[in-house]
Amino acid sequence: MINDGDAERVASAASDLPPASGVYIEEDFVMNLLETVLDYMLQTTVVIKALKHFGERRRAEVRTLENLEFLFSRFPEDQDGNVALAQYLW
Repeated sequence: MINDGDAERVASAASDLPPASGVYIEEDFVMNLLETVLDYMLQTTVVIKALKHFGERRRAEVRTLENLEFLFSRFPEDQDGNVALAQYLW
């Protein structure tokens, strides 16, 4: 789980970055977060299919960071749990 110290370290590291520029297509925080994670690891076609699956099956359940953290708590923090969580989300 992300704790306050983790969030502070990320905020501190990001404080030196220039402001974001460009146009974001997705304005939903959770969808942006998921897209960032997926886009880093997968091919575009897979990302699009995974986000569509999430939108159709999980989006109503996971609307906030708190919802996402609660969902994380339902799965063991190991490889099997991570795979099960990913399959559940995407």
